[in-house]
Amino acid sequence: MRVCAVALLLWAMAAHAQWRELTWVDPSLRWRTLETPHFAVHFAEQRRGEARLVAGVAEAVYPRVTGMLDWRPQETFESGLEKTVHWYLHNENWWRPIRERRYRGERLGVAV
Repeated sequence: MRVCAVALLLWAMAAHAQWRELTWVDPSLRWRTLETPHFAVHFAEQRRGEARLVAGVAEAVYPRVTGMLDWRPQETFESGLEKTVHWYLHNENWWRPIRERRYRGERLGVAV
């Protein structure tokens, strides 16, 4: 259990640092993706070490978390996104009335 707590703490720190960096992205950065069996970690080239650490922690924690929850994802991010887009494209009769009656195209949920 202690290992899970430490891994979660490391992940939270990395996630917080990444969230701070999302407020401004330097367009000159060279972006890379580190793929593992269960994750894709996107990082700026000069952050390769941190990306490896995050990917290693995520993979180490994955079996414990999925085991504790007795749940494993049935879709990858890519396949889930593809199925979601497909559903929306083929179910316009469901979402079109919502958009026309309740949503006027303004941006929602954005704090200034």
